[in-house]
This record gives sequence, structure tokens and C-alpha cells, in this order.
Amino acid sequence: PNLVRNEAVEKNLSHYSSHSYQHQLLLNPPLAIMAYRGGHENDYDGGHNMQDLPPGSGRGYHLPPQDEGVDEAGQSLLRDPHAPAPYESHLGTGETPGRPVSAYSLTESYAPGAGARTPVPGETAFASGYSNELDSDAGGFGYGNRPPSTVDADESWTRRQQPGNQGGGLKRYATRKIKLTQGSVLSIDYPVPSAIKNAVQPKYRDVEGGSEEFMKMRYTAATCDPNDFTLKNGYDLRPRMYNRHTELLIAITYYNEDKVLLSRTLHGVMQNIRDIVNLKKSTFWNKGGPAWQKIVVCLVFDGIEKTDKAVLDVLATVGIYQDGVVKKDVDGKETVAHIFEYTSQLSVTPNQQLIRPVDDGPSTLPPVQFIFCLKQKNSKKINSHRWLFNAFGRILNPEVCILIDAGTKPSPRSLLALWEGFYNDKDLGGACGEIHAMLGKGGKKLLNPLVAVQNFEYKISNILDKPLESSFGYVSVLPGAFSAYRFRAIMGRPLEQYFHGDHTLSKILGKKGIDGMNIFKKNMFLAEDRILCFELVAKAGQKWHLSYIKAAKGETDVPEGAAEFISQRRRWLNGSFAASLYSLMHFGRMYKSGHNIIRMFFFHVQLIYNILQVMFTWFSLGSYYLTTTVIMDLVGTAVTSDDPDVARSGWPFGDTATPIVNALLKYLYLAFVILQFILALGNRPKGSKYTYIASFVVFGLIQSYILVLSMYLVVQAFQKPIGEQISLDSGEDFVASFFGGTNAAGVILVALVTIYGLNFIASFMYLDPWHMFTSFPHYLVLMSTYINILMVYAFNNWHDVSWGTKGSDSTEALPSAHVSKGEKDEAVVEEIDKPQEDIDSQFESTVKRALEPFKETPENEKPDIEDSYKSFRTGLVVSWLFSNTFLIIVITSDNFNSFGIGKTASARTASYFSFLLYSTAVLSLVRFFGFLWFLGRTGIMCCFARRWSAPPGTFPSQDRKTPDRDDYLILKLLFNCLVTAQTPLIQENTIFHPGRVRALVLRLALLTERPTNSSYQTPRERSDKMLKIWSMKKEQQKAENADAAGGKKKKVTAAQLRVQKDLSELSLGSTMKTDFPDADDILHFTLTIEPDEGMYRTGRFTFTFDINQNFPHEPPKVRCKEKIYHPNIDLEGKVCLNILREDWKPVLNLNAVIVGLQFLFLEPNASDPLNKEAADDLRLNREGFKRNVRTAMGGGTVQGQSYDRVLK
Repeated sequence: PNLVRNEAVEKNLSHYSSHSYQHQLLLNPPLAIMAYRGGHENDYDGGHNMQDLPPGSGRGYHLPPQDEGVDEAGQSLLRDPHAPAPYESHLGTGETPGRPVSAYSLTESYAPGAGARTPVPGETAFASGYSNELDSDAGGFGYGNRPPSTVDADESWTRRQQPGNQGGGLKRYATRKIKLTQGSVLSIDYPVPSAIKNAVQPKYRDVEGGSEEFMKMRYTAATCDPNDFTLKNGYDLRPRMYNRHTELLIAITYYNEDKVLLSRTLHGVMQNIRDIVNLKKSTFWNKGGPAWQKIVVCLVFDGIEKTDKAVLDVLATVGIYQDGVVKKDVDGKETVAHIFEYTSQLSVTPNQQLIRPVDDGPSTLPPVQFIFCLKQKNSKKINSHRWLFNAFGRILNPEVCILIDAGTKPSPRSLLALWEGFYNDKDLGGACGEIHAMLGKGGKKLLNPLVAVQNFEYKISNILDKPLESSFGYVSVLPGAFSAYRFRAIMGRPLEQYFHGDHTLSKILGKKGIDGMNIFKKNMFLAEDRILCFELVAKAGQKWHLSYIKAAKGETDVPEGAAEFISQRRRWLNGSFAASLYSLMHFGRMYKSGHNIIRMFFFHVQLIYNILQVMFTWFSLGSYYLTTTVIMDLVGTAVTSDDPDVARSGWPFGDTATPIVNALLKYLYLAFVILQFILALGNRPKGSKYTYIASFVVFGLIQSYILVLSMYLVVQAFQKPIGEQISLDSGEDFVASFFGGTNAAGVILVALVTIYGLNFIASFMYLDPWHMFTSFPHYLVLMSTYINILMVYAFNNWHDVSWGTKGSDSTEALPSAHVSKGEKDEAVVEEIDKPQEDIDSQFESTVKRALEPFKETPENEKPDIEDSYKSFRTGLVVSWLFSNTFLIIVITSDNFNSFGIGKTASARTASYFSFLLYSTAVLSLVRFFGFLWFLGRTGIMCCFARRWSAPPGTFPSQDRKTPDRDDYLILKLLFNCLVTAQTPLIQENTIFHPGRVRALVLRLALLTERPTNSSYQTPRERSDKMLKIWSMKKEQQKAENADAAGGKKKKVTAAQLRVQKDLSELSLGSTMKTDFPDADDILHFTLTIEPDEGMYRTGRFTFTFDINQNFPHEPPKVRCKEKIYHPNIDLEGKVCLNILREDWKPVLNLNAVIVGLQFLFLEPNASDPLNKEAADDLRLNREGFKRNVRTAMGGGTVQGQSYDRVLK
């Protein structure tokens, strides 16, 4: 066969020890639903009992189904490419006889690389294994010169979800009726494309058995909370339906990664599953059924809106997703998660190559059971884990759960190594592998200092920190990106405490939920994996411990920019610090666990170690500065003495210049530390990117200077022979001279060995020393930034515990599942039944999209307007603060004498105060002379002022220029302010006389009135009117004062002020008017629109505006009170307007919303509908749509739906 191997042929692992172990389980009521109920008692011989259940149960736990006698070895190992397959498509999509076949390739006509050459046996994987020449004319897609699509990917995906629209136009299909499970659970099987069915090897197919595992994909619309996803409520999963035991559940959590990152993780997982399946001599995996049936891969995506739609194309190519399947709700009940299930042998590599098995070689990928959970809304990682453990875990009841973040690539046999750790240690509750940074081809990313620093940090953590904690039995953190847990170990309190951080449970949990927590606990859940680790080890009555498994390795990418690095470490540092304090404060719970006395002794040793670590972390900011200044002073300060061993000169710039340089560097160090506080308190890292880069550079330069000085100290310390500095006469003399002597050799030796020597020794013993040469120098230069920049930013943003969760309006366009009554009065859903031809045709375009070369979208580096404002503020504060600080230092510091200023600090201080006094005197005289000139000028000019008297019956300002609108508003505002302030002024009755205030108010009122010839009032009439207004205002003020005295004073919020401003600026036409049901509540009002043109003229439409306290950062909620026939307004009154969703910005006001609503009645938008039937009507038959609109406005019925009468 033409076999191209992805990697070298694996050596057979040594089989496990001859004895296996048996899990004994007493099925108590909480576990009865969840555990697998097998009838075989002796499938596993020997072993250990479960630790969290009473021993002695004779009932089997995790008993897989017995082999039914199918001799897989006797089946054909190779598939004849020309033989008809059981699932062969009648469209001719099978393999063409004249086309060369590679080991891994789709043979359909649309598959990239269909015309590639036949690979030569023995070539490397990347030489011909992925034989698709994406850039060539012969092997490419055949559409390389096609102009790029102008349709946004998200918009295109949304269109494809509409029934019948995936093929590029409207098409009528036959329908089928799907019965709901228990009358509420929608679960549908959809045929998969022929190419996917044909990719399954014949030996795995079960045509006679009637299984649809490889023929159909199963979709379930979960409309419940993860806790309610149970068999009792009608939900189920395929592995349990097929009566399979799940030993290993591999979970991949996803947020918004691109298709390259997801493919890297998914393909790596499938390769690891192949490693497990290839264990032919294993006594465990090959017993009771095929090994692949004991493994389930679960992908949990955190929200549709954040998902990269190209990733969904990749999953559709593999077979675990299809467009046009998801339902946003079932009978009006919102879908919480969309669950897809399929077993596939296909995979997509990170460089977009499709992998398909042909033979039964060791590099062939086995079938993999997939569960794809696409959450409808973004609700964060803890909620994703709740779906994994509480929903899927309780049904599948796995033995081991492995957690991997999208983007992390597990190395070969890593997942097997993790599982082996649990298999060989019955008390192991959790484990993690080694995570190392992705360095790029040839390690080119190490040229970036930030990547090199993180590489060293990861390596040293895996060499020194993790092994130490593993030796104690308590690893403080199992990284969520690559870790594993025994499912029954984390059940109970560990998961309960862990899920307190899920904001979707906040209402149910009350004060114990995330909304009821104080700021300390909220920060603690930023590092939620640490909480789970502590709760697992401290589980009452159990003796679970945690371990680090060196053989399991995972590769992940790290932040490469300063802004991303700082933002990531804020969550890590704050979360880990809070979680460390939590574990220290609750250490007493360890005494309730079941650990033996030896383990408890080492836990106490680890407790002391952790306390010291926390203390050093707390004082690290001051320690770094003191270390810097002490080394500068030791080397740079000259010492005069008759003893040549004591005397030394300043280094490196001499006795005169060195103290000056050191003083400048100290001030620069302090200045940039202060700058970090200013930046952290007011700016986002992305908004101050270049300032942070400059900070890294400055601290790196100062640290480099300190390293040079430290090397000089070492050289000077060993100028004198060590034998003269350290006494070897006796042990007492050695200790006294090494640690307590006046010589520095002992201290420096300790520092060299601990800081440099131990790292080198441990790395060489670990057989992984290269980071000491490629990354350690970068770490030495930038290690001060971990405290001065990262920790300062983290602690200054301790209040930032926002989870960023929000609903998505993008799901509003998804189709709904409408429930009706069937023949036997059961609940059914009518679903489109597509022919296989259309499924295959749509799959062709899906594969093309999935296998397109990835083009990374450049991130918009331009800061937004808010960041520019904050940057200007920061620059202003920094300039003002530092210039004043510089002035103080120059005047008061003696260190500036060396610059040739010529005066001591006391003399400069006296001179400055003299200058300050004289300058103040001169400025005061200038102000006084100005006052004299103004007083004299006004006194003289008043004698020559012209007099004017108005004729009776005329208004004085009729012949004068009328004030413009701005002047009018300003005077009105001043009038209102004076009226409001009148009562307290009268009560004070000290400086302001009430009569004078009243007269001033009346004169302002006369001035601000805008007269017309038709409605002129005499001054007397105006005075009477103003006196009435005065009395009304006075009564209102009395009422407000009474409320204030009774503690009822209302606080005006920022949202109310903004709404008041927007309402004052409204420019409503004659067809619109507003109404406020509650005069004291301006956040809730109605708007009536009476169009006088367009299809909806002569109608009256009322909209309710509900504005929350986050306005204008969140848009108002607008609903139509009447049920109307409109493509952009659904039957519930929801309005589809862009500025009310993704296009909303705080700079927009209510007037923009009202204008948008008015425009909806002038020109309805059929391309962005909420009422799909109305949109189709408008798009296909405009005249018919007009008739339906008039019918609906008259209160008639359109398409079986009655509407409200809205005609005037």
C-alpha cells in the first residue's frame, strides 16, 4: 500500500504488569443514576477499592461490554480503493480508478490535492504525507484567483443556519416530524455527507447491526441548566446509549481561538488516542471491547458569538458539526447548549491538510467518539467545566478526565502517560504534565525577550517547583491548559466549591454565589484551578493527593507582546495570591481528611514553605529596590583606608562620576515605579503599549547594570584566597567564617550556588539544560519587571474581577423549533429532510472553506478614543508629578553638588525661597494695579453712559438683536439654578437678602423670555406670572426639603443625567411624541410614531424605552407594544436595529435611536430580519407585502397570525 506515515513507527510499549486491579463500587443513591451498571462480576481481577465509598460492594464499577466474538484481526486490513463501499454515494463521489491515491486524502473532486502525485513509501510526513499543494495550479482548490468574498464570515454563517439557504438560494424540501423525548427534549439524527461515511474503515462499520454511529450525526438542543442534563429529564449521550464504558474523557475548552490553534489541539489528541489504541499487549485497553470505545473527546465552546466560524467549518469537515441544524429555542424555551455527537476517523492538521485512513498501519487514526457542546451564550470557562462534569460526566461516568485548552498541543503518548499515573496509583486524585512554550521553527521566537523569559519560567517551574510540590503530595495548581482528574475524586465538595465561581449559578447560590462574594473571593476564582486542587486534597475522609507527571508534555503558545503579557499575568497573579491565602487560612481542613501521619507531616513542611513564599512575595517590591541600591552603593562608593584590603575606589566610572550615575539611576528606577502605579490605576495595557515597552527597556537596562556590578563584586571577593577568608580548622570555625565572618566570600558563594548553580545542576540532571543558555540571560535582565511592572499592575487592578459575560444578539437570527401535536397527540417538531445530493453539495463548499490557507487577521493596534483620553491624562499627571518631584530633588538633594551647581542644598533652598517670595510680591502688585485701572475706568465711564427709556406699550428688545439659541439656553439654566438655590439662601439670611435674590430672578426671567408680536405681556403681567412660578417652586423646594429631612433624598445617577441631556436635545417631528407615565422616572417612557409616508402611514405605533443604570455604556431596551407585521419587529415586540446591538456606542444618544425607529417604517430591512416570514414576503413579493401590511394594521390575520389594529 501507498502508506505515508505522520511520524516514525512507534515502538510497542512494555505491557502492564500481569495483574490488573478491580474497582469496587457501592452504588449509593447519588451515584446510582450515574454509574455504569454492568452484569459481569469478574472482568477485573484484584486491585483496590474506591476510597470515597465503603468497601465490600460486589457490584462492578466501569464494567465494559464483553467482546461479542467479532474477530477484527480476521477482517480485511486494507480497503480496496476500487471496491464499492457500504456507504458509497450514488453521485459518484467515490474514488476514481484513474486517480492516484495517497495514504491520507479525500478523493472527492473538490478535495485539495486531488491531482497530486502518488507518495513514495518511506518519505517523511511533511514530504508527501500532506500532499496538498495549496499554492499550485494543479493541486490547489481551483479558485485561487477568485476575488475575495465581501460577506463577513459571521454574517455568512448566520445565513447558512436558515433552513434551505445553505445551498445558495431558497429551495423547498420535504419535511419529517421528529418526536420530542418526554415532550420537551429535541434530539435529531442527521445524515452525514457521503465522503465522511466513506472515510470510515470497513472493519469499524456495523451495517448488519443497524447502528447509525457512522451514518448519522446526533444533535440535541439542551434547553436546561447543566445540572438538569440528566437521563431523568430525557437527555442522553451516544456512548451510554451504546452501553459503553468510558474510561477516559478528554475535554477541550474553547473560547475564540482560530482554526490553526484548534486543529493543533484536536489533531494532537487524535494522535494520542491512536497511541493508546495501538497498545496491542495492554491487558486493560484490549479487554471488553475496542480501546477507542472507552475514550470520548468532548469539545466545549464558550458561546456562538465569540466562536471563529472557520473553526466550525473544520469541525464540519471532520463530521461533528453541520450548518443549518442549530435551534435557538424549542417551543419558546431558549436553547442553552447545542450538542453534536459523531464518531469520526477524519482529522485536519494545523496546516489545513485533511487526514483520512486507508490502511490498518500504525499511523492510521482510529475512530474517535466526539461530543461537541456549543454553548449559545458566553458564560466563561467554569460554566464550560460544569457542562463537562455535571452534565456529560454524570451520564458517562468516566474514570479519568483530562482537561486541555484549545491551542495546547499534547506531545505523543502524553495522554497515555497521564492515564497511566492514575492506573498505577489508586490514591492519585489529580495530575498535570509539563507545559512548555511554543518556540517556533528553529526556536526563532526566542529572539523575543518576553517569549524567552516565559520559556525559562515554564522550564524552571517544571524542573524545581512542580517536582517539589509533587513530592509533598499537594501541587498548588494543576494548569487548566493541561491537567487530569479522577472523576470520583472531585465529585462532591471539590466541584461544589469550584462551581461557586460560575456566574450562571449566582441567583441560585445567593450569597455563596459569585455575586454575593467579597472582592477577595472573587479574585480567588480568577485562579479557579487552585481552588479545585486544594478542595480535592482536603476532601473529608479521603486521602487523594496530586502529582506531576514528567512524561506528559504539552506545548502552548505564550503572549508575545507586552500588553498581552501584562493582562494575562494580572489574572494569574491576583488569582494565585488570593488562592494561596485561602489555602493557608483553611489548612485546618486537612485534619479532617484521611491522609496518614507521614503525609500530614510533609503537608506541614509545605505549609511553612508556602508561608515564607507569600511573605517574600509581599515584600518583593521593596526588596528589589533595596538590592539595587545596596549593590550600587557597595561598588560605586569609594572607601578610603590605610588597609589596602579595605580601601577601594568607585567603579566603574571613578570616584566622582560613579555616585552621580548611581544617583540618577536610583531616581530613574523610582520614577518608573511611580509611573507603573499611575499607568495601572488609569490605563489599559493596550492603550499604553509603548509606555509599557519603554518601562521594560528601562528596568532591563538598570538590571543589566546591576548584574555587571554583581560580577565585579564576585571578582573582588575572590581577589583574596578563599583559604584566608574561610577557616577549615574545625566545623565551628568554618560556620563562623563562612556565615558570620567579615569576609564576603561565604555570602557570595551561597548566592552563586543558589541563584545560578542550582538551576544549572537541576537542568542538567533533568537532561533538559538548553533553556539555561537560550532563556536564562533574558530572565536575569527582566526579572525585576515581574515585580515592578506585573505585580504593580495586578495589585492596582485587584478590583477588576469582571467576567465579561454577556448575551449575544447574533443568535436572534437562528431558526426556532416550533412544537406541534402529532397524530397521537405527542409533541413533534417538523424538520427539513434534505436529500443526500444536497448534503454532499453543501459539504463540498464546507471543505473548501475549512482547508483554505489560514490568513491571520492583523490585530487593530490603534487605541480607541477612550484610551487616547486616558493616555493624555496619564501624560499630564506624569509631567506635573515628575516635574514637581524633580524640582524638589534639585533644591533639597546634596547629590547635585557634584554637577557644578556650586551651592549646598541648604543654600539652594534659601535662594529658592527668596525667589519665590519676590515673585509672589511682583505678581500681587500686578494684580493690584489691574484692579486700580478697572475701578478708575468704570467710575469715569459711568458719568458718560447714555440713558434710554422704552416707550409705553413696547418691548425694549424688539428692535435689538435677539439672543441666539445658546445664549437663551444658558440664561434659562442660570434662572433655574437661582430658583433652586433661593430657599437655602433665604434660610441662611446672612449675606444674600431674599428680596434682592427675588428681584434678580425676576429680572433674569424677563430677559430670558423670547417675545413675539402676537403674544406680548406687559411687565406687570410678566411679574405676576413669575411670582406664581416663584411660589410653585418654593412649595416644591419645601417638599424636597421635607423629604431630605426624613431621609428620602434621591440621588441623581449618571444615567439619569445623560438621559436628561438627551431628552433636552430631542428634535421630534410632527409624527412623533413622547410620554412619561411617571413624571419622576425619566428612564422609562414611551414613544409614539405616526408615519405619514411609506407602507405604514396612517398607523400609530408605540414603543417602550427601558434604560438601565449602565446607560450610555449599554443601549436602551426598546420594544413595540403592538403586535405588528414587520420584518424587523417580531411578534413579541423585539426590535432589530443595529445601533441597539453591536453598533451601539456611548457617544450615540436617544435621538439616534428614535431616528432609526422612524426609518424602519419608511424602509423595512429584509436582510436582517426578526420576522422571517415578513422578510421573505418583502423580498419576494413587495406588492403582496404591502397588502399584508395594510391587512395587519387593520387588525386582520396574515399567514395564520392575527395582529393588533394600529390604524388612527
